Amino acid sequence: MGYDLEFHGGRTRGLRRAAFEAWFRDRPNYIAADDGAAAYENDDTGVYFRFEFRPRDDGPRPLPVASFRINYGRPHVFGLEAEPELAAFVGHFGFAVDDPQIHGMGYGRYSREGFLRPWNHGNAFSYETVADGGFVHGDHCLPAATIGRVWRWNFGRSTLLDRRDGAPYVPTIMYVEHAGKPVTCGWWQDGSRTVFPETEYIVACRGNPASGDADARHLTLVPFADLLPLLGDHGTRSINGLTCRVPPGGEPGEAVLRWFRNLVPAVDDLRPIPFETVLDEETMQAARERLRRRK
Repeated sequence: MGYDLEFHGGRTRGLRRAAFEAWFRDRPNYIAADDGAAAYENDDTGVYFRFEFRPRDDGPRPLPVASFRINYGRPHVFGLEAEPELAAFVGHFGFAVDDPQIHGMGYGRYSREGFLRPWNHGNAFSYETVADGGFVHGDHCLPAATIGRVWRWNFGRSTLLDRRDGAPYVPTIMYVEHAGKPVTCGWWQDGSRTVFPETEYIVACRGNPASGDADARHLTLVPFADLLPLLGDHGTRSINGLTCRVPPGGEPGEAVLRWFRNLVPAVDDLRPIPFETVLDEETMQAARERLRRRK
């Protein structure tokens, strides 16, 4: 169940596979799928979708030269991340689009609003299937504004990374299940210099986080507010729409190192939640209300 878009024509009245592959080869987050499609997968945001090349056909009916597909039953930010990729693809090759969705663009010119309107409409109604038990991930919801903030931070994270030695670590914001609900979390490893976006919790880790040996790693889920006394020397900045604590230069202070030495493991089984399964709370409530009225 998803949104499908087809591409026709183009400046060269067609599309060669070599040109299709070359377009996606140097764009970030794309991988070549086994069937020849270009699959977009952003590990920082969890967003994915795909473009497919359509071989030419010499028949009398004009066929699409390529297509696009993105799944429904996803948070609204999937559409926001896909749209610039669609716009760039259409703009580069000069395609017309064929959009058969309800409230879709029909056949003709592509536009941002023309894509987001039917995508949001179809995605919203797919939440009824989720709410009715058609998906396994119907219980994890957060306000759309929260999902948007997490997405903006994670989407822009790559522009903040500094590969130089001694540069602070910039974590993704992740979702973790706590008391049966998703909460937003940052990550702090062994007191290392880290940029802290504003989240509900921080996962504090001492030792090797990849180790399967419980004695080799200690994980504690700490409310962000409880860490603020340790971050008194951090500057405050607004980055990607979030208030962040940015560490000063130099090594962490003795208070931080002592806190980590005394860290008591308090998470037996950290349960991250995939980004794609945390859905918009308001949209889910509306879907459940529609189902209730029909029953």
